[in-house]
This record gives sequence, C-alpha cells and structure tokens, in this order.
Amino acid sequence: MKTETIIDRLSYLNTKDMLTLSEAAAYTGISESTLHKYCSDKKIPYSKPAGRWVFFKRTDLVEWMASRRVESNSGMRMEALKRRVS
Repeated sequence: MKTETIIDRLSYLNTKDMLTLSEAAAYTGISESTLHKYCSDKKIPYSKPAGRWVFFKRTDLVEWMASRRVESNSGMRMEALKRRVS
C-alpha cells in the first residue's frame, strides 16, 4: 500500500468516533483475528449492539493502547533514582 494511501486512511479513521473490526485493525496495527481474541477474552473495550457486529470507540482504543505502556530500562533507572532521593 502506498504511503499516501495509508496516511489518507489513518486521517479518515481519526475523524470517526466508532470503528469496525477491520478499521480498528488498520488503526491499531493489530490483526482482526487478534482483536477478535481480545474481545472474546474481554481484554479490550468494544461494543456489540446488534449481537453480531463488533465496534470500537476510537478514543477507547487510544486509551487502551496507552495503558499498556512499558517503561524502558533507562526510564526505570530514572524512576528508581527519584525514589532513592525522595
């Protein structure tokens, strides 16, 4: 896929409040099958209003991705130093 097409697609997805499964996969870079598994395991917030279709609130996806932040080794060292000084 061309870079312009990817940028256009992500720009479009940023304007939507609710995303389909395929849109959420494109937005997050997580495969549809993995997102389906996360839904089944209740690891990710989603809506299923019609009992069949799965939708994701875009802001929930952003919050969910940000909540899984892993601190780097240097970040952990800095935090440990801050705690020692306090």
